[in-house]
Amino acid sequence: MKRDASASLLLIALFTAGAGFACAPAAPSDAADSAQTATTSSAAATEATVGDAPDGLLGEFQDDYGNRYEISPTMWVQMPHGRFHIRAWQPGERYLIARNDSGNAHAPGMWTRIDWAELSDMAPYEWAYCLSEYQAASRKEAERSETAVRDSLRTGCNGHPFSRMAPVSGTELPVR
Repeated sequence: MKRDASASLLLIALFTAGAGFACAPAAPSDAADSAQTATTSSAAATEATVGDAPDGLLGEFQDDYGNRYEISPTMWVQMPHGRFHIRAWQPGERYLIARNDSGNAHAPGMWTRIDWAELSDMAPYEWAYCLSEYQAASRKEAERSETAVRDSLRTGCNGHPFSRMAPVSGTELPVR
């Protein structure tokens, strides 16, 4: 699903500047998640679980815009304004599917696909990510997104760069 430039710029502004995002600890209802998963049984049979999270993507990170993150096998938190409940990791295809927290100001309860790419020779950055889909109406719609272009990290995320991620080490990182 392609987005026009204004929608992409709005997303970047909202997610990188924290434009009034409010987070609540409430998780979205799993009833809809379970119902949808039941209707996609063939996909569920081959689906990765939260236990399949790559170790290198777990922990505390800072991106090249200065945003901080806490990522666990079941939760992606972009501080201070975005919480995503991870429903499935697809490490072989390098993406995850998450449900937006019901307290998020942008697209609460919707579905998100986050694609990632490993980086080399970009220390202190170890990997980069793209919110390929961030407001899908269903899990299946988020999974179908083919927006991310990993071999073009400068423009391969809806026409914008992937966000580069570095482990938090107490050292001040450069910001774009």
